[in-house]
Formats: sequence, C-alpha cells, structure tokens
Amino acid sequence: MIGRRSEWTARNTGAADGVAPPVPSLRPGEPPLAILVDYDGTIALSDVSDTILAEHAPAIWESEAAAYDAGLMGSRRLMEIEMALVDAPAVAVTFVST
Repeated sequence: MIGRRSEWTARNTGAADGVAPPVPSLRPGEPPLAILVDYDGTIALSDVSDTILAEHAPAIWESEAAAYDAGLMGSRRLMEIEMALVDAPAVAVTFVST
C-alpha cells in the first residue's frame, strides 16, 4: 500500500521522492492553510458524518451503516441514504464540533 501511495503522490504532485510538497502560506510570514477532507475517518479524531447523523437524523442510519459494514451496499449508496435522512438547515451542519 505504501508503495502505491508513493507512486500516486509522485504521479499527481510531480514529487520524484513520493513526498507531497509543503503547503504554501497565503501571506508571507503567516502559517500555511490546508483544507483536509476526511471522507473515510483516516485523519479526523471523530467521524464528521457520524456526528451530523447523530445530531440531525433518525436512528435508522445506524442500521444502514451496519448493512454497509456487512458489504451489502457500497459507500456511495450509504452516503445517499444517510444524507437524505438529515433533517436540519444547512447552517446547522456547517459548524460541527468534533
């Protein structure tokens, strides 16, 4: 897996050593800004989707997630089902404390 990841990084970033280049700062002297999107729980301490669902959806989403875990549906279908269950104004899910 690591070899593939390095190959992907080299191919998509132009970095021959397989290491992505540093994120530049927006203004000189300020820290860099990076927006990280965690769709599968690999970098966040808590799952943002689960937090939104727990706060703004009926409990049936958990049985749908169990069906996904059992291999009965793909991730795209699960996300379609889960997001259709969310009952909240967009502003309520914009700032999720994790």
